Amino acid sequence: MSTHDPGAGDGPPQGHGPSQRHGVPQSYGPGYGPPQGYAVRPPAPYAAPPPGYPAAPPPRPYDPVIGHDFASWADRVKGMLKRSWRPIFKILFFGYWLPSMALGLLVGVPAFWVYFEFLREVLDRAGEMESAEATQRFWALFGVLIPALLVVALVVSYLGAVANLAVMKVAVNDAAETPVAPMAAYRSMLRPALPAWGWVLLAGAVITFGVLACVLPGIYLYVALSLILPVMLFERRSGLSRSFSLMHSNFWPAAGRVVLVIAAISAVMFPVQMVFQILNMTLMPGLVSPQGFDADAFATFSVVMIVETIVLQLAALLGQMVLLVGLLATYAELRGRQEPRLTAAQLAAEANR
Repeated sequence: MSTHDPGAGDGPPQGHGPSQRHGVPQSYGPGYGPPQGYAVRPPAPYAAPPPGYPAAPPPRPYDPVIGHDFASWADRVKGMLKRSWRPIFKILFFGYWLPSMALGLLVGVPAFWVYFEFLREVLDRAGEMESAEATQRFWALFGVLIPALLVVALVVSYLGAVANLAVMKVAVNDAAETPVAPMAAYRSMLRPALPAWGWVLLAGAVITFGVLACVLPGIYLYVALSLILPVMLFERRSGLSRSFSLMHSNFWPAAGRVVLVIAAISAVMFPVQMVFQILNMTLMPGLVSPQGFDADAFATFSVVMIVETIVLQLAALLGQMVLLVGLLATYAELRGRQEPRLTAAQLAAEANR
């Protein structure tokens, strides 16, 4: 029986060169080298793809706004929030939240009080006031309060359009290292917000009809029209059609990003809303007692409603920060798929026009 020492440095049979069929290991243990007669060859470069197959895309340069997949999109959202949350909060708080709350308190509280005074009078005169008189007075009150509240809602929605455009302008300029002062960005959006506001109102009407027709069409329309504001900020063209075309260029991933942001905000808002809902349900039965309308219970209920409105609006403001940055990153990614050379600097230049 022959013995064989594997460490003796075997070579190819006499008259044969090194094997051309099998590759040679590129690394060995400490103190070991390739077998005698074998030459270590460098690894072959990657071969070109077969005919008919596309070449591998070049590596993407990093951009602080434009991502190319879910991980990079989430990274851009996180980066923009971390970089710009202070000016974003200032714009939304001073340019939208405070004016909206002031208008709401100036108009909403008196309207609320007048309505409950009407209910108190109806209850106190239940045996005296005829139903025709109560109905007539109700519609007269309705005809005054509803137009006033509608005007307030339109003004608040316009302020929201201004603030939202300013937030996106600040975020993209900070990313491009050309920072803009928050209030300067807000003032610069007062005029561009007018057409954007009109498109938003039209989109709201379309979405409302979709919800009334069936819930799913309403959700679809909300997602498909969610990019109107960035379209109006950067491209200044038809908001509805451009938002539709951008979203449908990569619909399911883009819709997933929008829905994910909304779901995350809703998960935070829902417990807060439930606490106040339970509190309202506890207090409302005490407004009316067997003796009639309870003014003290109404005063307590009014204070709770004011506190509830302030807390919910502040929570909604924080959620709006995340939503706007998420929509901006989604828009930038979708447009970057159509324009491979798009950069944050180009977006900032477009926003600053």
